[in-house]
Amino acid sequence: MKSIDRSEIVPGSSSTCPECQDSYNIRPLYDDETDVEETNEAMEERFHNMIMEQEVIDEGVFSREPCDLCNSYLGGNRYIAHQLIDNVRYHIEMCVDCLLLIGGMS
Repeated sequence: MKSIDRSEIVPGSSSTCPECQDSYNIRPLYDDETDVEETNEAMEERFHNMIMEQEVIDEGVFSREPCDLCNSYLGGNRYIAHQLIDNVRYHIEMCVDCLLLIGGMS
C-alpha cells in the first residue's frame, strides 16, 4: 500500500474546485452594466468571506462509503478535503480520524 503524503492534503472547501463550486453554488458573478465577469481572485475572496460569515460550513456528512484516504468502511462523518497528486488537485472525502491526523500535522 502506498503511503500518503499528508503535506499534499488540505482539509476544507475550495473556491476553485468544481465539486465545491457546485455544492455551494459558487460561480463567477457577471456584471451586466460593465459586461465583465468576476475574476478568480474576487471569487476566492467572496468565497473566503462566505466561510468567515459561516455561510459555508463543512460539518461533515454521515456516510458508510469508505474514507478516500484510509479506506475505512466504518460508518461516520466524512469531511471535504483536497489532495494534490502529480500536480493535479482532487476533491476527496475523509473520515474524522484522518481529519484529526491531518490537522495534527500543522
